Amino acid sequence: MDIILKSSVVVMVFFGLCLFTPLGELVLFLLDKIGFHVGKKYGLKATVALPKPKDCVSVDVTGKTLTDLRPAGFAEFNGKRTDVLANEKSIGKGETIRVVKVEGNRIYVERKVKHTVQQPASGE
Repeated sequence: MDIILKSSVVVMVFFGLCLFTPLGELVLFLLDKIGFHVGKKYGLKATVALPKPKDCVSVDVTGKTLTDLRPAGFAEFNGKRTDVLANEKSIGKGETIRVVKVEGNRIYVERKVKHTVQQPASGE
Protein backbone atom coordinates (compact mmCIF):
# COMPACT_ATOMS: atom_id res chain seq x y z
CA MET A 1 0.00 0.00 0.00
CA ASP A 2 2.87 2.32 0.85
CA ILE A 3 4.44 1.88 -2.61
CA ILE A 4 1.16 2.82 -4.33
CA LEU A 5 0.94 6.03 -2.33
CA LYS A 6 4.57 6.95 -3.06
CA SER A 7 4.23 6.24 -6.78
CA SER A 8 1.04 8.33 -6.91
CA VAL A 9 2.87 11.25 -5.33
CA VAL A 10 5.74 10.90 -7.82
CA VAL A 11 3.33 10.91 -10.75
CA MET A 12 1.48 13.98 -9.40
CA VAL A 13 4.76 15.86 -8.85
CA PHE A 14 5.92 14.93 -12.37
CA PHE A 15 2.73 16.26 -13.95
CA GLY A 16 2.92 19.35 -11.75
CA LEU A 17 6.40 20.00 -13.11
CA CYS A 18 5.17 19.40 -16.64
CA LEU A 19 2.61 22.13 -16.26
CA PHE A 20 4.73 24.88 -14.74
CA THR A 21 8.42 24.54 -15.69
CA PRO A 22 10.49 24.79 -18.88
CA LEU A 23 11.59 21.18 -18.31
CA GLY A 24 7.95 20.17 -18.32
CA GLU A 25 7.39 22.12 -21.53
CA LEU A 26 10.24 20.16 -23.11
CA VAL A 27 8.80 16.83 -21.93
CA LEU A 28 5.35 17.73 -23.31
CA PHE A 29 6.91 18.84 -26.60
CA LEU A 30 8.81 15.57 -26.95
CA LEU A 31 5.73 13.52 -26.06
CA ASP A 32 3.76 15.41 -28.69
CA LYS A 33 6.47 14.74 -31.29
CA ILE A 34 6.40 10.99 -30.73
CA GLY A 35 2.63 10.81 -30.97
CA PHE A 36 1.34 11.22 -27.41
CA HIS A 37 -0.94 14.22 -27.68
CA VAL A 38 -1.05 15.80 -24.27
CA GLY A 39 -1.72 19.39 -23.46
CA LYS A 40 -1.05 21.70 -20.58
CA LYS A 41 -4.49 21.55 -19.03
CA TYR A 42 -5.96 18.32 -17.65
CA GLY A 43 -3.87 16.22 -20.03
CA LEU A 44 -6.02 17.12 -23.01
CA LYS A 45 -5.04 18.92 -26.15
CA ALA A 46 -7.66 21.48 -27.02
CA THR A 47 -8.22 21.67 -30.73
CA VAL A 48 -10.87 23.69 -32.46
CA ALA A 49 -11.70 23.05 -36.07
CA LEU A 50 -12.30 26.38 -37.75
CA PRO A 51 -14.69 26.39 -40.68
CA LYS A 52 -13.17 26.54 -44.11
CA PRO A 53 -14.02 29.69 -46.05
CA LYS A 54 -16.11 27.75 -48.59
CA ASP A 55 -18.25 26.34 -45.73
CA CYS A 56 -19.06 29.75 -44.30
CA VAL A 57 -22.43 31.30 -44.96
CA SER A 58 -22.35 35.05 -45.52
CA VAL A 59 -24.93 37.79 -45.91
CA ASP A 60 -27.03 37.76 -49.13
CA VAL A 61 -26.42 34.05 -49.79
CA THR A 62 -29.64 32.32 -50.87
CA GLY A 63 -30.79 28.87 -49.92
CA LYS A 64 -33.85 26.72 -49.36
CA THR A 65 -35.59 25.76 -46.13
CA LEU A 66 -35.49 22.05 -45.27
CA THR A 67 -37.95 22.38 -42.38
CA ASP A 68 -40.52 24.93 -41.27
CA LEU A 69 -38.75 27.81 -39.55
CA ARG A 70 -40.75 28.72 -36.41
CA PRO A 71 -38.48 30.72 -36.04
CA ALA A 72 -35.63 28.15 -35.85
CA GLY A 73 -35.09 25.29 -38.27
CA PHE A 74 -32.81 23.90 -40.95
CA ALA A 75 -31.92 25.26 -44.36
CA GLU A 76 -29.57 24.26 -47.14
CA PHE A 77 -26.90 26.55 -48.54
CA ASN A 78 -24.57 25.27 -51.27
CA GLY A 79 -25.55 21.68 -50.50
CA LYS A 80 -24.82 22.01 -46.76
CA ARG A 81 -27.50 21.63 -44.06
CA THR A 82 -27.35 24.59 -41.67
CA ASP A 83 -29.16 25.66 -38.51
CA VAL A 84 -30.90 29.02 -39.08
CA LEU A 85 -33.22 31.52 -37.38
CA ALA A 86 -36.00 33.34 -39.22
CA ASN A 87 -36.48 37.09 -38.79
CA GLU A 88 -40.20 36.46 -39.30
CA LYS A 89 -42.56 34.37 -37.17
CA SER A 90 -42.66 31.49 -39.58
CA ILE A 91 -41.29 30.46 -42.98
CA GLY A 92 -42.58 27.30 -44.62
CA LYS A 93 -40.61 24.27 -45.76
CA GLY A 94 -39.19 24.46 -49.29
CA GLU A 95 -39.18 28.26 -49.55
CA THR A 96 -36.28 30.26 -50.92
CA ILE A 97 -34.56 32.31 -48.24
CA ARG A 98 -31.78 34.89 -48.01
CA VAL A 99 -29.22 35.39 -45.21
CA VAL A 100 -29.64 38.85 -43.68
CA LYS A 101 -27.27 38.64 -40.70
CA VAL A 102 -24.59 36.31 -39.33
CA GLU A 103 -23.85 36.76 -35.63
CA GLY A 104 -21.35 34.25 -34.26
CA ASN A 105 -22.85 30.84 -34.96
CA ARG A 106 -26.36 32.23 -35.51
CA ILE A 107 -27.57 32.75 -39.05
CA TYR A 108 -30.62 34.98 -39.51
CA VAL A 109 -32.69 34.59 -42.67
CA GLU A 110 -35.80 35.99 -44.33
CA ARG A 111 -37.96 35.02 -47.30
CA LYS A 112 -36.39 35.96 -50.57
CA VAL A 113 -38.74 38.39 -52.27
CA LYS A 114 -39.12 37.77 -55.96
CA HIS A 115 -39.02 41.03 -57.84
CA THR A 116 -41.52 41.07 -60.67
CA VAL A 117 -41.39 43.53 -63.48
CA GLN A 118 -44.80 44.79 -64.42
CA GLN A 119 -45.51 45.02 -68.10
CA PRO A 120 -47.01 48.29 -69.17
CA ALA A 121 -50.66 47.95 -70.00
CA SER A 122 -51.03 47.57 -73.73
CA GLY A 123 -53.22 50.20 -75.39
CA GLU A 124 -56.29 48.85 -77.06
